[in-house]
Amino acid sequence: MKKVLLISYYWPPAGGPGALRMVKFARYLPQFGWQPVVLTVKNGEFPYRDPSLEEDLPPGIKVYRSNSWDPFRLYKKLTGKKTDEAIPVGVLTHRKRGFAEKFASAIRANLFIPDARIGWVP
Repeated sequence: MKKVLLISYYWPPAGGPGALRMVKFARYLPQFGWQPVVLTVKNGEFPYRDPSLEEDLPPGIKVYRSNSWDPFRLYKKLTGKKTDEAIPVGVLTHRKRGFAEKFASAIRANLFIPDARIGWVP
């Protein structure tokens, strides 16, 4: 069986469409003669979590996890959010924000370029 390397930040315990797409893709590859090998992040910051996605995978898929410096950890610290709290994808609110939260939002908007996963170098 031929091997194929799947590189994705979003892999269980991550949830959401990005993780679901990769899990379903990896699930059906063996039926077509391909053995998936996955490279993903260790202890990533995800907007959604769904560890049950791993139940959709066939046994024997090798998953390698690499370290990452995630700017969302700094963002959470500046905004006072818990480390296990999900990252908001979009927020609509009318409440007043403090200086630290405004500063953190400015950092998020201007420094997470090209995206917020810039700290992961597999």
